[in-house]
Amino acid sequence: GAADPNVEDIVRPKVGARDDMGGVVNMHYVKDIEMCGVVTGSGVALVMSTTSGGSGMPSASNGRWLTSCNAVSIALEKSRFSASVGLRNGDVDQYYVGATPGERCPVTRTISLSGWYFEPKEVGAAKLLQWTGDGAALAVGWEKKGIAVWSVSGCRLMWTLPQVGGTLPLTPKLKESKDQTLYPLNNGVRVLCWGPSGFFLWASPVKVRAEMSGTLDGSLFEFSFLKSGVVGSTCQAESNRMAMYGSDRILVMSSDGSENMENSWQHLLIPLDYVRNNWPMDHIAVKDDMTHVAVAGKAGIAICNIRLQRWKTFGDHASSSQIRCCTLCWFGETLIIGSTKPAESGKKATFELLFYPVDRFDSSTLKARVDLPSRPMLVDVRADGYLLVLCEDSLMFMFHMVEDYGGAVLKVTQKYKLFLPTRESALHKASDWLNPGGGIAMARIFPPLDQAIYSAELEGISADKLPVPTSIMIMRSTGSLVLLDSKHMVSRQLLQLVEHFWFTRSNQPPFENIKYRPIWWAYGDNGLNVCFREGMKQYLSTKPAKVLGVQDSIEIDPWFDLDSEVYPLGLTSGFGTVLGVSQGFVTQPALNDKKIPSHQIKIKQQPILHTLLRHFLSNPQFHDNEVLRIAVRCLDHPQFVDSLEWLLYEAVLEYDKELETRGEGDQTNYNSLFYRVVRLLRYFGEYEDIVVRCARKMNPRRWPILFSLSGEPAALLEQCFNSGRLRTSACLLVILQEMFGFASSIPNSLRLLEAALKRGELGLSEELANFLKKAHIAGNIDDDRLPSEMQWVVEMTTIVPNVAYVLYRHMKELIQSRQFRAMAAVAVRLEFPLAELLKRERSGKPFLRELEYILFSIHQQFQWPEPKVSDVQSAVEYLLTMKGVKTAERINDKDLDESAEPSNFGVGLPPPRAASEPEYLEGIRLRTREICRQELSYLKRVTRHCPDFNLCFATVLLDAGLVMEILTKHEKLEATYLGSLRESKVQGYALLADEVEKLLDARSDN
Repeated sequence: GAADPNVEDIVRPKVGARDDMGGVVNMHYVKDIEMCGVVTGSGVALVMSTTSGGSGMPSASNGRWLTSCNAVSIALEKSRFSASVGLRNGDVDQYYVGATPGERCPVTRTISLSGWYFEPKEVGAAKLLQWTGDGAALAVGWEKKGIAVWSVSGCRLMWTLPQVGGTLPLTPKLKESKDQTLYPLNNGVRVLCWGPSGFFLWASPVKVRAEMSGTLDGSLFEFSFLKSGVVGSTCQAESNRMAMYGSDRILVMSSDGSENMENSWQHLLIPLDYVRNNWPMDHIAVKDDMTHVAVAGKAGIAICNIRLQRWKTFGDHASSSQIRCCTLCWFGETLIIGSTKPAESGKKATFELLFYPVDRFDSSTLKARVDLPSRPMLVDVRADGYLLVLCEDSLMFMFHMVEDYGGAVLKVTQKYKLFLPTRESALHKASDWLNPGGGIAMARIFPPLDQAIYSAELEGISADKLPVPTSIMIMRSTGSLVLLDSKHMVSRQLLQLVEHFWFTRSNQPPFENIKYRPIWWAYGDNGLNVCFREGMKQYLSTKPAKVLGVQDSIEIDPWFDLDSEVYPLGLTSGFGTVLGVSQGFVTQPALNDKKIPSHQIKIKQQPILHTLLRHFLSNPQFHDNEVLRIAVRCLDHPQFVDSLEWLLYEAVLEYDKELETRGEGDQTNYNSLFYRVVRLLRYFGEYEDIVVRCARKMNPRRWPILFSLSGEPAALLEQCFNSGRLRTSACLLVILQEMFGFASSIPNSLRLLEAALKRGELGLSEELANFLKKAHIAGNIDDDRLPSEMQWVVEMTTIVPNVAYVLYRHMKELIQSRQFRAMAAVAVRLEFPLAELLKRERSGKPFLRELEYILFSIHQQFQWPEPKVSDVQSAVEYLLTMKGVKTAERINDKDLDESAEPSNFGVGLPPPRAASEPEYLEGIRLRTREICRQELSYLKRVTRHCPDFNLCFATVLLDAGLVMEILTKHEKLEATYLGSLRESKVQGYALLADEVEKLLDARSDN
């Protein structure tokens, strides 16, 4: 502990004493909490207390011990009473330093790169640590390479380290040459520093030799950041959660989550004149209906109409300079500003609340003014007019606002005020140590209005006669979330280590019924937690109640652990998903032909439906029909099936644990989560798909548990096959093979292959053919089914006999039905010898007479345009110029073009052209046109032993030379061919018939 004599030697070394601590290598002093962090060369880290603002001698014996080895750096954070210690292995340990002096402080969290596959020797020690001024983010710089920024709860917000693996977002990188890739700060970080308000992070790389570092040597990197609309904000309204702001702009979410949200950020550039005179921006407030956003800097206010992107500022420069914004929030069409009054010489500054309408924003339209005894720090507004104001000296006010004369006049009445004992109210205590209870970071009126109205209706009280709210949800800066009963001055702790919390704003499915709507959400070290009505009923009553204390239980559900790279902002308004952001990047050209990475904000959505359904199914008081109604209301939600799959997966895992602990005599609980989940899923048509997808992601050891209740795999396969869900049926093959062997899967594989070929699902057909090939190699297939006339297929290719049998029959059907495009796709993608089959099938048979129908069919199947007169003239002119070139030189013996991609054969074609269609369809048409050209060229080559087919493909491709060659060699086709072209009533084909006839006559004359 800190009583170790060597620790005291750091501050008061004895005369002649040997320095065994290695000297002090890093220090960090924070005046507000009168602490100094110290790191020695031997790896010891401790926190010493100072007195009288640092004028007294630091005391190690009255300090707090952190670690005795491997420390290299330290950074203190005052709001949460935390100390971050960088270690030699690259990790960062975070300690709570509010422990009793003289004791070892507990580790609250370890920030490590091990989860991203980095070894300590790759990055080196965590030599540089620095918190932002508001304590919202920690920057870490490593000795050998890279920096990263972490949130209070350990979410990795930004990084420059090279990414290992392919499952995580890419990392910015700079390509110096073909053989070398350089990353920003790839040689280590010399120094880093946060800019004003945390909008910028500046870092300089370690200086190395020029031939080793390229052009990065001696550079200064600047990383720009956006801040959430609620982190460190004075107003925590849910509308603020859909916005972020930077040094010169505001980003507002313009989507409700019902569509792709990648391009849903609306960028609102703050007017340059306002930024130049009032930078940095400290406050933003977004109107509840998302129509306006207000921003405040050092002086004045600017408001933007989000839809029109039109800004207006408060009055002229003289009047706007009178507003020094402390807090900012909206009440309907009224903007509420907590402002500092200009102080007269020799007098203290005073504070006030100003109420302005949004439509006319100048000093003449002031609706109300309320004086405050001290600086306002936090505000919260409820839609029924209650305004909570928390001031600097821990005074809290509750006001009520009533609009008169159509909103022209606002009447503001104080309902009550109270004093909150916090760390800030104890600045002049006699003790050297301040109360670690923490200041207040967030304060919200509780309950939310919708919950208050619902409770009033249940108790027979009119919604317009709601009592004055006396409950306040408070989050201290130390992360402690409490519910305060201001009437009795009793508080109840809800959670610890919380970073921020919010109320459920959405009234869309699955939250349209308030009975099933979570009241509040909290994000912190322990992931996402929620609380429902049944979890705190006694706190929602509108009637006077007894003092609520520790004995009153509160049920808080751990929801889930979010991705450690996704920072949650809140809930989307439309589809009940958690909206989060993560780092993305693009490379942009810079000087000297170098590419510099540019960071982007990537939007991530986390579905919550599966956890919501799990909550209700785990609660016996909710009937199955109630849960079914909730699920049905969410059928059109994105990732609906994924949510049900996730729900089933978690239910199986829980049931497996239950079986491990169940005794032999215990009876089966048919109302357990697993049974209720399966009963719910059976109501949906995707039931079999959900079960199969869940099984594929699950350890095969748990398959018997899953299928014991969800149904036998063979029965599920039959249901999927009969309903045409071949992909799901194919997935069940693997399960059948694992559980029962090849004997149960091979017959179904052949059935599925036949059905997949008929349906044109060539990707699935390839997978099934490979599956059967592996079974054949393993000796698990009987080859007796293959007739002798099909043996040539096996001899010429690597296709196994059973697959050859299915393919042979299918290809013959395609030839007979003239399905040329499908024929080409199957032959190429499954490597079937189509040319040989056509040679065997068509050899010695009379020529076809329906050439006109074949030409029409080719144009329809390939969406190939009919030839224009100019195209035919060009083809004939080309033929005349190529008279001296032999056919063998024009027709490649290779069946497939070198540029052709086999996997593209048979892809779906775009819909027919319409009068008006999206621009992106034109690009799709160009790509599919090229694919169809390759398919036609392939068919032209493989049909060279079938003159009638070959003639049709040569005609469609306007290969006049090949047409002449075929007609010269097979004169019986001439009359039928020329007649078919003229009967097609296509001007291009009619001209081609005339030109070909002239060329044939000229050749016969010669």
